[in-house]
Amino acid sequence: MDKYNNQYFILSSSCALTKGASRTLIQDFQRSYADFVPNDYYSLCNLLNRHKISDIANKIEDSSLVDYYQFVDFMIEREYAFVSDNLQVFPEISQELYEDKDNIYDAIIDIDENDIKTDKLDMFLSDVKKLHCTDLQVRVYNHSDPCRLHSILRKICAYIFYYVELHLDSSKYITNKYCYDIILNYPPITNIYLYNAVSNKSINYSENTEGCYPLKMGTVYYVAAELNDNNCGCISDYSKIYKNASFYRMSQRHNSCLYKKVSLDKDGYVRNCPSMFEKYDLSDGFEKIIHSPTFRKYWNITKKNVDGCKDCEFQFNCLDCRAHTKGNGIFNKPIACKYNPYIAKEER
Repeated sequence: MDKYNNQYFILSSSCALTKGASRTLIQDFQRSYADFVPNDYYSLCNLLNRHKISDIANKIEDSSLVDYYQFVDFMIEREYAFVSDNLQVFPEISQELYEDKDNIYDAIIDIDENDIKTDKLDMFLSDVKKLHCTDLQVRVYNHSDPCRLHSILRKICAYIFYYVELHLDSSKYITNKYCYDIILNYPPITNIYLYNAVSNKSINYSENTEGCYPLKMGTVYYVAAELNDNNCGCISDYSKIYKNASFYRMSQRHNSCLYKKVSLDKDGYVRNCPSMFEKYDLSDGFEKIIHSPTFRKYWNITKKNVDGCKDCEFQFNCLDCRAHTKGNGIFNKPIACKYNPYIAKEER
């Protein structure tokens, strides 16, 4: 086609293709959308990328040229790719990840309001902040005392985490105002999850100032499921991540759930996550624990190692739970995942 004469085909840096057993996922992280194409186009796209469209066309049988150009048009119209007559203007962007080997990325704290392990909590908060942990999930069980909860939140927010998630059981006295006051008074807390709700829904909270656009402060999510320390590993269309290129690249190299994650359970023991069987005594030394081979053995298990997942087009888009697997094998598929990549359908 004359319109592509001497034009290079360049895959957008915000896009990625993942080949599954029965189809290929094309996704745009910047625009948060995705499409599926037959697997033959995965190979074709890799062949095309950073080459002249006409040069590749010369290698294709005449009977397939219409399909070939339709695919090129599709990729360009959807802005997964673009064309240029000067390849040097668009150098390839490095896919390397910047990583600090000693940092902890995120942490989970389980607290029983009737039996708070204050000393362990203080030690854990201090230790994770020393390793530059920025994100924290706090799950409070048996919540019945607002004063006690506020004491916990003041302690946690004093360590200046960038993002804090609060998980509670819903009850009659946890009103919309109760949640909004927490979001307003503790800036790191932007998401609150209330369990045992009648149905799943969410409410956004904003500050409205005259003459200004509303400023979103946070969101409260009502969850019909039960709050418990094994309530994780859920994989669904809502849990797949399409807008984070860093998550995608990290998932290619490390475990997407457990890499650089640490948790403190209700009894004051350290775990990879609250659902994992292995536990460690914090008095043995936090840094000694997280540098031990037994603690880190899950960190580099990727979906490429996991049965079923290694053939899935979503393998780098969802969290890889190693706590609940089919048959309890370390390389078995997460038990919560019902998707079958060989037929591209959910199974009951």
